[in-house]
Amino acid sequence: PCFREAQLAFLEVLSRKAEDEFFAPNELIIKIGEPCFFGQTPLYVLLAGKAVIENEHGVMQNMLGPGELVGEGGALGLAAHRGSNVRVLGGSCAHCLRIPGPTLEEGLSEFAEEHGTFEALQHMRIEKNMQFMAKRQAWMNQIAMPALQKVTLFPKKSQNFLGALAAPLIEMTFKKGEILVGVGDLSESMLLVLDGTVQAVSVDDKTVLGELTAGALIGEPTGLGITDWSFATVRAKTDVRMLGITETALSRAS
Repeated sequence: PCFREAQLAFLEVLSRKAEDEFFAPNELIIKIGEPCFFGQTPLYVLLAGKAVIENEHGVMQNMLGPGELVGEGGALGLAAHRGSNVRVLGGSCAHCLRIPGPTLEEGLSEFAEEHGTFEALQHMRIEKNMQFMAKRQAWMNQIAMPALQKVTLFPKKSQNFLGALAAPLIEMTFKKGEILVGVGDLSESMLLVLDGTVQAVSVDDKTVLGELTAGALIGEPTGLGITDWSFATVRAKTDVRMLGITETALSRAS
């Protein structure tokens, strides 16, 4: 789709030294912070598989599919550094066409009119990124940080700490009857209930040991790095919304 309106001669120039490149599941195609230079930084076209665009905290901003460009801002010299990670979506590999920076520069020098298509795409993605950031900040301010502030583990922490802790968190949902965590399961996070009710149940899954509602923490020992396995099975009594808080997130915020 990205080259649907492009001139055939321009595509012929780009394809002269283009190479196939394959990436494993969860492998980075581009890494945030990498320096970018027009005429040096490569451009990628995703041919097969899916990739996710992540911010500096690993939070997914968008998803890319076959036919979409990867890293056009850096390849065009519109950005001095890569602004996001682009990672292969877990579960499958990705096949990309790698267009070397010098080849892209040659093509755009010969067909300057094609430059506008790339710039339009870059501007559209910047606008989407700004919208994502605004929504993300509103979610942090209105949902995540107030919920964290009420947790007895963090009552006197500063807004800076709460903001840093909330930055990498994502909201998870579980349907009534779903298992959030099973006894003996390996884990590196604790769960904060945002909404709904969960039950801790016995090993034989027959006895309810207790119920937890909004504001409750589940699995503090794993989240604090005291142990890496769960002591109980926790099931959703109703539909629930949760935050997963990892030891890494706590360490970075401290």
